[in-house]
Amino acid sequence: MTNFGSLFKEEKQAQNQSLRNEDIDTMIEGEFSTWIRDNVHKRQLVDASQYKYLCQISLGPLNVVRTWSIYYVNGYKFHTEDKSQGMKTFNSGICVIGTGEGGIVDDYYGILKDVIELVYPQEPTKKCVLFSCDWFDPTINHGIRVHREFGIVDIRRTRRYSKYDPFIIAETATQV
Repeated sequence: MTNFGSLFKEEKQAQNQSLRNEDIDTMIEGEFSTWIRDNVHKRQLVDASQYKYLCQISLGPLNVVRTWSIYYVNGYKFHTEDKSQGMKTFNSGICVIGTGEGGIVDDYYGILKDVIELVYPQEPTKKCVLFSCDWFDPTINHGIRVHREFGIVDIRRTRRYSKYDPFIIAETATQV
């Protein structure tokens, strides 16, 4: 599949070669959804089987969403942080494997705040469940510490991830 993020970045850098990565990140947050909607329709950047669905998704979801305080996925029962208050078990801990700066693979740890279902109404109807999370700083020895012998991860709950990037697709989550 075409990497639209890379295409967007290349296009913006070609327009302005003095852009820093931080500038492009800001542009992605503000302009990418409009750019992908316009470019998927202008250029057939994907093969025909993907093109139909990508065009439909690029039009955006319905303006109304469903939310849950409990959600089952990947064999885990997740609770939002609010739902977990006062309970004896803690089911709102999230871990997801992500790509950090420089393409380095990092484990990101966080707390589940909300479960959101987006619906894309074009036929066939498509649904996507997102987890909204508060993330902890993934920097080794700053936000997290990994025990050398046992591989146990200690999280410094006072160290939050500074970048605003709260959403993950629910199917990518594991529970901690």
